[in-house]
Amino acid sequence: MDLAYLVHSNNELKSLCTKLKTSRYLALDTEFERSRTFFVRPALVQMSDGKSTYLLDPLNIDNWIPFIRLLNDSNITKILHSASEDLDVFERLGGSPPANLFDTQIAASMLGYGYSISYRALVRKLFDVDLPKSETRSNWLRRPLSRAQLDYARMDVDYLPSIYDRLNMNLHNRGRKEWIREEYSRLVNRHRDNQNVELAYCRIGRNTRLGRRASGVLRAVAAWREHEAKKRDCPRNYVVRDNQLLKIAKSLPTSLEELEKSLGDGVTLPGGDRTVIVRIVNRVLELDDTQLPNPHVTSGDLREHGQTIKNLRDVVTKTAQSFEIAPELLAHRRALEDLVREVLVKNRRHLTDYFGGWRASVVGERLLELLLSS
Repeated sequence: MDLAYLVHSNNELKSLCTKLKTSRYLALDTEFERSRTFFVRPALVQMSDGKSTYLLDPLNIDNWIPFIRLLNDSNITKILHSASEDLDVFERLGGSPPANLFDTQIAASMLGYGYSISYRALVRKLFDVDLPKSETRSNWLRRPLSRAQLDYARMDVDYLPSIYDRLNMNLHNRGRKEWIREEYSRLVNRHRDNQNVELAYCRIGRNTRLGRRASGVLRAVAAWREHEAKKRDCPRNYVVRDNQLLKIAKSLPTSLEELEKSLGDGVTLPGGDRTVIVRIVNRVLELDDTQLPNPHVTSGDLREHGQTIKNLRDVVTKTAQSFEIAPELLAHRRALEDLVREVLVKNRRHLTDYFGGWRASVVGERLLELLLSS
């Protein structure tokens, strides 16, 4: 990698972005660190226009406005592979999910290359090239970056334009361009939902086993934890662990003594945090039922429908094979369980949101017909 392709300053970034604003597409990747922080720590941004590759240094650049404008330019296709974590980096740099996004991992799963295929595996399948993986766990915040790091970072975007050209053409030939646009919208919407502190409780495992009042407590303490983790810039579990939040939601402690009993021995929480948690619980207990989350239907309600779910999975697998797409993309198990709950437990006669769009005609309507006739 020639040093001329390293971008170290605000002026260099501004000049580069001016040069690239007429590009047809930009391939992007990021390196970052977040093991001990809430917010991702950007360490490197890789970018290629298909002709040259550029490495942008977040440790020396603090004005990302020209780059953000490129991300927001809908005339330029942004090519990424497995973009979810990269979206966190762009947000930390002051941006939002890129306009006109093309995720090669999603596209590959829609064309029969397998679900969640890695960039390295996709390059091997398409171009018979084995990329090195020696720098996967490298310290990307260290400066100066080594030659091996620079080469590894460059190769992370070097093949993306060629991958895009091939996959995009195949999607067009198979009439799936609208499908892929819907999946990118889902990706962006899921990213935005993850930023919503009021929905943080939904990402805590086993929350479906809680009653309505307990769910309200979990929602409130999870939102509080989200705010605190951001304020302290530390991982969520450094504030309160998931299993501790669930214990609080189940026991509904209204005093410090009850909280201590519900958490058990060995749990150390600062006194100020304990006081706030008790205050939150008492506040939720005063709410009207209409102010609480709707109760979840527990997984136990589906035990009698195990064979039905298996039959639906068989339909999904056969349909995926006929369309040459990954069955996990077509319908994962959670989506099938949600559909069964909607139709057979709640007695509703329509598809869930997951089976809207392209999935409705490909498999959703068939699944609904099977459920209504069962």
